[in-house]
Amino acid sequence: MATGEAPQPALSADEVRHVCGDLADATVEAIIATGATAADLEAAVLWESRSFEVREEAHGLAGAAAEVRDILAEDADWNDEAEPRA
Repeated sequence: MATGEAPQPALSADEVRHVCGDLADATVEAIIATGATAADLEAAVLWESRSFEVREEAHGLAGAAAEVRDILAEDADWNDEAEPRA
């Protein structure tokens, strides 16, 4: 974060579901527990919704965005129906 920027607020369950759709409560709680920002969540959703070939060639995610991506990748229900809403 650049000097003088206010910290972004923590995500709410409603924000996570708005971007990701209907997720299990445990998945939503795990995402919130990462401390991810809305920008991290959106980056993870967009990253995970890309084709495998694009993900292999592109620059990877880091920090909370990478943690969120890992959580989404493990959620079989989200992974099967993923359509980014970001």
